[in-house]
Amino acid sequence: MRYSVVMIVSAASRAAGDKLGVALGWGAENFTVPLHADAQPPASHFGLRITAGPELIALLSDARKGVLPDLPGLSQDDLALVLSDLITDVRPDSARGGHFEDVTDRHGLKRIEPALPPDLA
Repeated sequence: MRYSVVMIVSAASRAAGDKLGVALGWGAENFTVPLHADAQPPASHFGLRITAGPELIALLSDARKGVLPDLPGLSQDDLALVLSDLITDVRPDSARGGHFEDVTDRHGLKRIEPALPPDLA
C-alpha cells in the first residue's frame, strides 16, 4: 500500500529535518513549504507532502515509540530534534487530495505565498 504523508517541522528544526530527508534518500531541501499562522513571513514552520511505502510509516511509528533508527549521515541528536516537534499525518495515497491543507488548517498554519515582483503584481 502507498501512503500520503504530510510532515511539518518548526523553523528551528528545519536543517535537521532536511538531514533526515537526505538520510532517507530524498535528497536535500525537502521541507520547502513555508508556513505561519498569519501566512506572513518569516516562516515559523516548513512542510512537505510525499507518497511513501510502509517502510517509512514503520520507521516513524517506531521512532514515536522511542526506537530510533540508525540512519547514515544523521546523528541521534538531529533525529531527536526533528522528532521532538515533528507533525506527521498519514492517509491512504488515494485520499491525498487536500491532505496538506487539511493538516496545516488543523494546526493553525497557512502557506506563505511568494511575493510577486511589482511589475507582475
